[in-house]
Amino acid sequence: MRQNILLIRFSSLGDVALTSAAVVNLRINYPGSRILFLTKERFAPVVEMMHGVDEVITIPDVASIRELAGIVAALERKRIDLLIDLHGNFRSRLVGKLITASQKLLYPKRRREREAVVREGGSALAVAHTIDAYNSALSEAGMITPCIRPQLSPSRAKIETVWTEEDSDTVRVLVAPGAAHGPKRWPIAKFAELAHLLDQTGNVEIVWVLADDEEHILAPVKSSLPGKQMIGRPLAELATMISQASITISNDSGVAHLSSGLGTPAVVLFGPTHSSLGFAPRGLFDRMVETDEECRPCSLHGSSGCYREEQFCFTRILPPDVLAAIDQTLETAGDLRPAVFVDRDGTIIAEKHFLSDPEQVEVLPGSVEGLKKLSAAGCKIVIVSNQSGVARGYFDVSQAERVNARLLEILQQAGVSVDGLYFCPHYPDGNQPEYARRCDCRKPSVGMVETAARQLRLDLRSSYVIGDKMDDCNLALAMGGRPLLVRTGHGLDQMKRLPPELIDRLVVDDLAAAAERIVRPEN
Repeated sequence: MRQNILLIRFSSLGDVALTSAAVVNLRINYPGSRILFLTKERFAPVVEMMHGVDEVITIPDVASIRELAGIVAALERKRIDLLIDLHGNFRSRLVGKLITASQKLLYPKRRREREAVVREGGSALAVAHTIDAYNSALSEAGMITPCIRPQLSPSRAKIETVWTEEDSDTVRVLVAPGAAHGPKRWPIAKFAELAHLLDQTGNVEIVWVLADDEEHILAPVKSSLPGKQMIGRPLAELATMISQASITISNDSGVAHLSSGLGTPAVVLFGPTHSSLGFAPRGLFDRMVETDEECRPCSLHGSSGCYREEQFCFTRILPPDVLAAIDQTLETAGDLRPAVFVDRDGTIIAEKHFLSDPEQVEVLPGSVEGLKKLSAAGCKIVIVSNQSGVARGYFDVSQAERVNARLLEILQQAGVSVDGLYFCPHYPDGNQPEYARRCDCRKPSVGMVETAARQLRLDLRSSYVIGDKMDDCNLALAMGGRPLLVRTGHGLDQMKRLPPELIDRLVVDDLAAAAERIVRPEN
């Protein structure tokens, strides 16, 4: 029977955006479920950008008891099977108590731990990142949680772009100098100085974004700022602007997390707040700029005024330092290319139980043809493979490497060039102590593909994963890419785990058919 899952997170912008990873993990664990999301009206556009949410249910920013009762009654009629409270405040707990569900989960809010971080200062008592805290509520219920980064897609509605430069070499810089609290805002004069430094580099287009109630922030420098000023744009339009930008520059704010979720690298200025509180930007190429002041963090949300003669946590961050961070980020995250991540056993070569003999490598029909087609289309080709036989004691790392070397030799002789090959030797229940552990590289976890992305400058969100197991499909979802399941290897058996409506979209005969689907113009 199809499950109805209700996820609750009312606010704020950044917190809601960060729940997108948990939504992906829910979709991985319950591929045929219906996921409902309860949030405040103003954050509904963010939830609508999430992969896997089937229905957004909103609550007014200030809801009366009658309105709340009506929402609860409507949810009761939907017959919720699993309720997950990712907010943990009085109102969300009340809704959770009033709705009937066979299972209810509550994420650990960690307020006392975070207050301890503020009292002690620094990062010695750092709490888990908010995404990890959200995921812990799922993992305690037995779910796997391979998605560890926010994932959002901009609205498909046609929104006229604010960017005017069409030159592919133009760096589009979106600057968001606002924040919920004044002490969290890097001085606007420094933002202005940074903008002039950027403008002097040439080939840069700058767009400033602020909420309606933040327009006053620009007042001291408004008339002299280079670039466009976009005030009070709707969230959907803001998301489109961010998705079209090369980089986002912001304070510790919801815009930073929105940018991370949309896949645009963010350079984020941290003053009174601190990554140890669990809200650091989580995008793969995001970068923080901060100073090492003993008084940081000075409050949970950066709302407290500075008690020192000067707010050194910000005044000691200089525009040239931020410019250097921007340059470094663009150097690592600019001009990324798509890739096709391909499983080894059962996809490229014949499945043989814990293959350890290089002489037993047998390339499957269609594999060479498919890989050549992908390469000709300009795709980077990266092989990613779980090799738990190492942790189980069936063979050692050197044997696994010899098998891989033989595969690469065969492919090279056939005219196929592989851009990277990665394998995971770990397995939690193995008997080799060095490798018998949980790791972040065993598929469907994203460690291998993220390492490849950094080393080979890859865009994971425009990439594919091809494999013969659900772990390969789930890896694609966890990284924000697209999955294809081949019928070779374990594929025929694994496809039984897919909802019927997904089979035509995700399942292909073999690697050659997968390549054809990827390179067809209509895709």
